[in-house]
Amino acid sequence: MQKTNRWWIIGLIILLVASVLTFLFAPAGDDLKRGSTYSRSPDGYGAWYQFMKDQGYPIERWQKPGDQLPNLGKKITLLRVGHELSAYSHGYTNPDWLAEGNVLIDLGIETPVTGAPFTTQHPTKVGAVKIQTRRRFADEKSQPGSEVDHISPILQDQYGVIIREKRIKEGKHLEVITPHLAANAYQSEPGNFEYLKSLVTQPGLPIYVDEFIHGYKDEETLQQERNRSWLDYLSQTPWRAVFIQGIFILIMFLWGLNWRLGSPASLPAPELDNSRVYMDALSAVLMRAGCTELVIELLKQEEQRYLQRQLGLGDELLALEQFASIWEQRTGQNALELITILGLTPQRLSDRQLTDWLEKLQQLRNKVQLAITAI
Repeated sequence: MQKTNRWWIIGLIILLVASVLTFLFAPAGDDLKRGSTYSRSPDGYGAWYQFMKDQGYPIERWQKPGDQLPNLGKKITLLRVGHELSAYSHGYTNPDWLAEGNVLIDLGIETPVTGAPFTTQHPTKVGAVKIQTRRRFADEKSQPGSEVDHISPILQDQYGVIIREKRIKEGKHLEVITPHLAANAYQSEPGNFEYLKSLVTQPGLPIYVDEFIHGYKDEETLQQERNRSWLDYLSQTPWRAVFIQGIFILIMFLWGLNWRLGSPASLPAPELDNSRVYMDALSAVLMRAGCTELVIELLKQEEQRYLQRQLGLGDELLALEQFASIWEQRTGQNALELITILGLTPQRLSDRQLTDWLEKLQQLRNKVQLAITAI
């Protein structure tokens, strides 16, 4: 093998490895937007935010770092919708800021799974609240010497606590196990919208919804970031990903230097169906890498396109909410079920979870076939 060709191959291998690692370690954009008031997906909070605006409540979006909260110069209620938030911290909010009389409400606290049913209904003063999770808080007490003065349950059942309140001097920290308490998918559950409204309005403070946690930043914050020095940039670089990429590049480089006798000769392979081989290879790579996100994204679009064709709506993808409304009219099936299945956010799933989701897609096909037969 010529030396020039060898270096071309080494360069291509390094580029491929770097691209794959960047894809695997890069933050998922869709995951970042989950729970945002800008999102219209089933797990977004756009409908609840508009619900509060329509009722005239002083609610705003917060798009600055947490260390800027004291600069507001007033006490507020900050609502934060996250996923797998820690039950033992306040995120990037300062406990001293809470102790001054501010209120932090966290939706989506990571807690252990219990024997509770996945779906439960809980009566409250504003109506029934639907909770869909098996997770529950244990009945904890405040520890002497800790910053938390008192812990009390707000909503609970026989399996544990669903919402609890931590008193920190003059302030409060409310922790909710589910990030979907008043998500867009729960618009048909008025008790959920009203209950979250009661939580954020009860302190009687101006209400802010944290969008910085979802990647949204105001112009002032963006300008400050543009003015950062290269040292500030490097200090926030994910060194773990860079380190792993560097190791792979070094391995490929050393491997390339040891090609003394050229590339290995291979026996001629029998002719195969190239399309089939490509699909098998791609599926094997995706399975090995656990990249169910791409599988979900592609299948969602193709399944919606198939269902639209069956209902005579053509191949051009409609907005999911619009298609769900037509689906409900023509098949008599629940639109929320369709939105929940086809609106699944691309994410990593286990083999069992992915199989369950594929079975739900097949059920949608069966239902549309029954509807067509009935017509």
